[in-house]
Amino acid sequence: MPATTTRVLRSLRPSRAPPLLPASFVPSRPRPPRRLSRDFGSSPVPFFSATPAPSVSASAPKFFTPNQPARVHRAATGDRFGPGHHQPHLRRGQSLDQEQQARVLSRVRGKVDRVMDWARVVVYDGIERAHGRLTPAMLDGIKLATPTGSAALRSIASVTSVPADRALRVEAFDPATAKAVFAAIRDAGIPGLSASKEEGIVRVEVARATGDVRESLARSIHEGLESAKHQIRGARAEGLKALGGRGADGTEEVCEVTEGAVGMLDGMWTGAQEELKK
Repeated sequence: MPATTTRVLRSLRPSRAPPLLPASFVPSRPRPPRRLSRDFGSSPVPFFSATPAPSVSASAPKFFTPNQPARVHRAATGDRFGPGHHQPHLRRGQSLDQEQQARVLSRVRGKVDRVMDWARVVVYDGIERAHGRLTPAMLDGIKLATPTGSAALRSIASVTSVPADRALRVEAFDPATAKAVFAAIRDAGIPGLSASKEEGIVRVEVARATGDVRESLARSIHEGLESAKHQIRGARAEGLKALGGRGADGTEEVCEVTEGAVGMLDGMWTGAQEELKK
């Protein structure tokens, strides 16, 4: 072997031999990977484990059963049709029974009724402002920033109507927050409203709406009614999904309720336009 090759091989040889392992050395087993777990209210249980589910704890909902984690998840996150509502899995061509259909229809009607009540308030407040009249409900949407978070104006101050002066009298429960109450009303951006502060009391007045203010009020009413339509369509979609999709038993009643509500909203918008022209 050439001398050059010998020198190269010697340079690659380690300077010292690796240490010998003791005779008592036993290689350790590799650590198993972490397994996914779900919290059933008392202790986490491996998702792919044969360990039986824990017993129902006192804090668990009444409808809880260990073999139905999906139901617990719906109760924790807030079900669309009420806490704890269990929507059974429907196969193709399968429908709910009469009692289940009635429950779904009742929930859809409840949501539609709440949306319609809110829409009536939006239209009424807009027309009252256009005619130079004020109601305490007009300030319900105003919120204030507090050290603990956002709070509604009605929870911090009392709002009373003064019909003779066509004004509202706002008095803070805590005099230290009177300045913040005044700033919140002033910066609320409600068309036609003007606020003035007098010795810790905020006075809110509204003048008879001009042409520009009436247009702004009309846009506000229209946006509110469109938002109400969107919510009603969402209630219809949830109801149809709960019943098993279009064509299933009970879907005609759900569509009848929601379409009737949308028609009422269209009529409210037509009436509001006529009132704003007066």
